[in-house]
Amino acid sequence: MARLELPERTQEGEEVVLGLRCQVTELHDVLMKDVGHRIRADGRSVVYDGRWARGGEMRVPADGGDLVAAPRWPLVIDPSGQAATFLRYQDTNYVFALNPDHLRPERIRLALLGALRFGKPLVFDLREVDLFPAVQRQLEEVQPGLAKELLSRGLLEQERCLSLLRPTDGPEYGPTQFQEARLGHFRLFVTKVRWPPAEQLQILHPVRVQLPSGHL
Repeated sequence: MARLELPERTQEGEEVVLGLRCQVTELHDVLMKDVGHRIRADGRSVVYDGRWARGGEMRVPADGGDLVAAPRWPLVIDPSGQAATFLRYQDTNYVFALNPDHLRPERIRLALLGALRFGKPLVFDLREVDLFPAVQRQLEEVQPGLAKELLSRGLLEQERCLSLLRPTDGPEYGPTQFQEARLGHFRLFVTKVRWPPAEQLQILHPVRVQLPSGHL
């Protein structure tokens, strides 16, 4: 836990705390088990002002706007790409954002619906491209306001997640199948290999994956 909480230092020696740090071997404990509840106890909150920038992406106001008190979902930053591979082969619903087929609204709806129904993580793998705004727009195509509901965790309330249901969904997605215990196991992970724009750090919790010392 002490290693996870180590701050970064600038060249001038000034401490800058920017989320968590871990090694690849610690990903299961940090992401899947949240050992020490470091993610759940995130001291930051998701911020909204009720407005959306042109193109559908969420706008985070500098003045704080309307504050939604909710821990941020993890944004896993891993230049090696191993974190995305790790999450892909866990019991997750995996969306590869560089594949246009994966970003179809109906495919996103089913991936999200299944993750909520069966209580498992939903992963958006962005790789080296800043596709987070595109993911937000596609969530809005599924249902207006869905990006906000997902990022603020409001979607985890049973009556809200049921809004994703469609008449064509099978009996395994009946309203009684969405149980509170399973909803409590839902996770959202966003992965990328490059440091994100500052506004994304306001709504996602950075978890930086470091390679072992001496790795070439």
